[in-house]
Order: sequence, then C-alpha cells, then structure tokens
Amino acid sequence: MRLRHPSVSDDVATDLFEINRAFEEEQEPALPSTGSQVEKVTAGEYSVGFVMGSPALTAEQRADGLIKAVFPDDGTPLLRRGMSMLQGAPHPVTTKLLTDFVLSADGGPPSPRAD
Repeated sequence: MRLRHPSVSDDVATDLFEINRAFEEEQEPALPSTGSQVEKVTAGEYSVGFVMGSPALTAEQRADGLIKAVFPDDGTPLLRRGMSMLQGAPHPVTTKLLTDFVLSADGGPPSPRAD
C-alpha cells in the first residue's frame, strides 16, 4: 500500500524522496547504535528511543532500571529498508530470485505477530 498526500507527485520515486526528506526534517540525527540511544535516553537527553535487534532486548537491564522497554500495541512502526543488486555480481539470477522472495508475501511479512 502507498500513502500519499495530495500535494505530492504521482511518481513513486518523487514520493519516496519527499517522505525521506520529511523524516530528516522532523527527526533528530540518527545515532550510530542502540547503545548510543540507550545512553541518550538514560541521561535524559532524549525522552524516547526506537531500537531493534538483539542489543535492544537487554537495554533495560543494562540501564539498571532507569529506562523501560515498551512495545507499541497501537500500530506498526514504519521501517525504511533498502535492498540492491550489484552490477556485475557473479550470480545475477540468484540475486533477482532472492529479491523476489524477500518482496513476496511468504518471504517478507511486514512484522512477526505474537497474537
């Protein structure tokens, strides 16, 4: 599904550029790691951080209870991801098959569900 404000072009590439620009204008600069976010939230510099991956699972414990991990139950976070095929790769057909699989309903569900 694609969401679009009426003021944005019908061109998908232009839409993505405008969405990315809006994210960059509205958000603090991205931090390089989960650890950096934990430090900023623990120190009170940020009121919230968005983390994922295995370091996120122990962030609360590593911060000695100064922060609490919560999981949103009112929606799905928007995660921008990228995938590319390198020009001149030794196995271009395999690369295309992997890309097709990741973008398919079986290969790339939006998020795991616990319900």
